[in-house]
Amino acid sequence: MPRRHLQSQYLRNLKRLLLAIVGITIVGLGIATSLLLLKERQTILRNSGANLQAIAVTLSKEADATLDHGAASLERIKPQLKFDDRGQLQDPDAIHRLLETESNFYNRAIGSDKFGHMEVFDANGFVVANSDIHPFATTNVADRKYFQHHRINPDNRLYISQPHLSEYSGEPILHLTKRLQDTEQQFLGVIGIHLKLSHFDSLYGQLDLNDGSHVTLLRTDGWGVFRYPQMEAFYKRSLAGNRRFNKMLAQGSGYLPINPSPYDGVRRLVAYQISDSYPILNLISVPEAQLLRHWRRQSLRTLSYATLGGLMLLGLTLFTYHQLNRLQSTLRASSSDPLTGLANRRELDRRLTDEWRRARRKRHSLSMLFIDIDHFKSYNDHYGHQAGDDCLVRVAEALQQQFRRGGELVCRYGGEEFVVLLSQDSLTDRPEQMADQLRLRIQRLGLKHDYSDTAEVVTISLGVATLIPMDNEPATLIRLADEALYQAKRNGRNQVALAPTSP
Repeated sequence: MPRRHLQSQYLRNLKRLLLAIVGITIVGLGIATSLLLLKERQTILRNSGANLQAIAVTLSKEADATLDHGAASLERIKPQLKFDDRGQLQDPDAIHRLLETESNFYNRAIGSDKFGHMEVFDANGFVVANSDIHPFATTNVADRKYFQHHRINPDNRLYISQPHLSEYSGEPILHLTKRLQDTEQQFLGVIGIHLKLSHFDSLYGQLDLNDGSHVTLLRTDGWGVFRYPQMEAFYKRSLAGNRRFNKMLAQGSGYLPINPSPYDGVRRLVAYQISDSYPILNLISVPEAQLLRHWRRQSLRTLSYATLGGLMLLGLTLFTYHQLNRLQSTLRASSSDPLTGLANRRELDRRLTDEWRRARRKRHSLSMLFIDIDHFKSYNDHYGHQAGDDCLVRVAEALQQQFRRGGELVCRYGGEEFVVLLSQDSLTDRPEQMADQLRLRIQRLGLKHDYSDTAEVVTISLGVATLIPMDNEPATLIRLADEALYQAKRNGRNQVALAPTSP
């Protein structure tokens, strides 16, 4: 392969390699940056989840302690209630004093007013006594869910209602209630105490929550008990059957992403802890946007730096690619003819020297066709220089079509003269026969030439020389081919002449 072609191929491969390396580098940089940022994101969420879970455990213990106080107060009252033979509560006045005493003692003992009224209801749902008002207006709660729950469930577990407004104070409360029953587990009524929601407002209000964060208490049946800050929709929808809610109940403790929240549609990180003693699930949730706020700013900065680095690398690559293009163009210009694209005389000298040495080493022959367009000066003078250039290009194309093998070199020698160098390995026929095939090919182009003394179309004359390099020089082959060309011209043009020294 010609050195010119090797150098050109080398530069093409170098450009491809440059683009491949830079492309892989930029893509790799993008992937590595993305993976690093995603890993950092996961670390932030994992650490935040662990911190939130610790808070959820603490809040669960606090809620359990509050419910324990209420349950203990009810349990102290239950043994002191008197029933007649028919299961009816006796002496409402005494029950009122008992409830009042317990309420006052408890609030003084703990130094808090988290609990409100205490009440006792008979088996039909009528109020028998309460801790604050006596006598009181007749009230029936048989349609209340807590009453219905105790009437059909013979157990002693504390029931926690959903929030509602107290009939006495008008403030939002939870009803903490227990079943009253005899030794036969026959339903005798309900005893209850009001837990003020203001207690949880005060408790959770001390937390340093991010914007959009909230703390919630849910019953294990999916209904909401408390939410801070308050949201009305929270109490109107049960999460029973919700896949993530069921997962929380099954695991008992942990954290998980919720996308979106069933209440406000915001993507959140939720930590949860189920109560050890009551059917209550404690949750604390924070919008992911808040947790990742610093990460997003840092990621934007990192991506900006990575993008800037990528653009700088791309700019340097484009500059280098442009320089390689210029080098390739310079190389092409130094070894090729600008009009026809064929090799020029400099490339011919270089290639002839290489092939001469190779042929001498292998004791192979070298052949050369020296070509001249007949009466080209007349063609150029009468049809113009542009037409002359077009004629040269057409002839060059015909030469390239015929001689395209690896051991063949076609070059423009100068003006209307062309040279074809043929190594022995590239020969498909005798050189003079290949020359005559070329002569006929040019004639069949049918390029009109009204000012030729040889034919009505453009024709060529060819000189053919063949040598086995010995002690002679490469210029010998050129000289012999040139002499053969002049012999073809003297013989009348549009023909092939063979150098007399050719074998």
